[in-house]
Amino acid sequence: MTAAAEPSGPQFDLGPMETVGSKSTKATGTASRPSRPKPSPGAAWTAWQTEQTAAARDEFLPNVTSWSQGTAAQLLRPAWPSDSSRPTVTDVEERLQHHLGVAAAGPESTYLDALEVARRAVASELRAARLKPTP
Repeated sequence: MTAAAEPSGPQFDLGPMETVGSKSTKATGTASRPSRPKPSPGAAWTAWQTEQTAAARDEFLPNVTSWSQGTAAQLLRPAWPSDSSRPTVTDVEERLQHHLGVAAAGPESTYLDALEVARRAVASELRAARLKPTP
């Protein structure tokens, strides 16, 4: 039987291993306020529809941030004609939020229905914008 081959080449010293991530927390002697639990998207949406306030809107919109960002990216994916003014991702996210506000002021609905209505409205706006040349 033959001996196993030894790895050839220099051995590298990787140095001391370090933990990646958050550092351990130590007691600082200061008390932190307990954070208020974030409402579920459905509860926040119902509150926005019921209250119609900026505070209720500000409770709901963080629940759908990743949806807004992803939807904006998807809606901007098609090519734009060179003579059209292509909106930014932020512009599209603002339009989505606008249409969510319109839906919140409209007839009672679920937040999932409102997301779909907002997406369709912005998709329609973007299709029209792609067809219209820049002045």
